[in-house]
This record gives sequence, structure tokens and C-alpha cells, in this order.
Amino acid sequence: MLAAGEICQIEEILRDNMSDRSVRVTGRLDAYDAGAAIASISFQNAAMKVTTDQLAHVDLRIGSLYQFIGETFSQNGELRLRARIGRNVDGLDVQMFLDSLKLRREFIKTTMAA
Repeated sequence: MLAAGEICQIEEILRDNMSDRSVRVTGRLDAYDAGAAIASISFQNAAMKVTTDQLAHVDLRIGSLYQFIGETFSQNGELRLRARIGRNVDGLDVQMFLDSLKLRREFIKTTMAA
């Protein structure tokens, strides 16, 4: 059974070298090579590549905001995400998303400590 994907930011994945983890990331699609099935996404000055060969029925448009769920892996010393789910989230209120992520993490931290 596949994990649901821990909500992470790209910068956290790269900084903490989060290889072989199930994650959910949000990022703006900067580039997409359909032939190689590689997308480049960025969010808050951090960027990573996303392998999209397992995605079906996702219309990727440059400049749009996406969330991907998948597993991180290292390829040639670079952390990447092998996406199994992708969705367009252009209507997402980014500040509200970041605020709720912070609150969610605080709640989980306090319930784990109790």
C-alpha cells in the first residue's frame, strides 16, 4: 500500500535530503519535456524535477500551479520526485495554504507530545 504523502515544500526536501520518502509538493510548472516525461517545478526560490511517466490524464501547462504526490529518489546526485498523482491547483490561495500547513504542523507536534 502506498503512503499518502507527507506535505512538504521543495526547499525542505532538498535541504533535508529527503530521499525515498512519500511526499506531496506544490510548485509552479517552469518547464516540461513530454518526450522525457520530466517536469521542472519551483516554489519559493526552490526547484526540483518531477518524473511524470506514471501520471495519466494530467494536462500540464507551463506557468500553472500543481500539486504532486509521489516518491522522492536520487538520480545522478539530484533529488527528484516520481509523481503518481498530479493535479492543477491554480485557484489555490498560496498564503492560506502556507498558514494552514504551519497550523497543521503545530497541531501534530502538540498531539504527539501529549
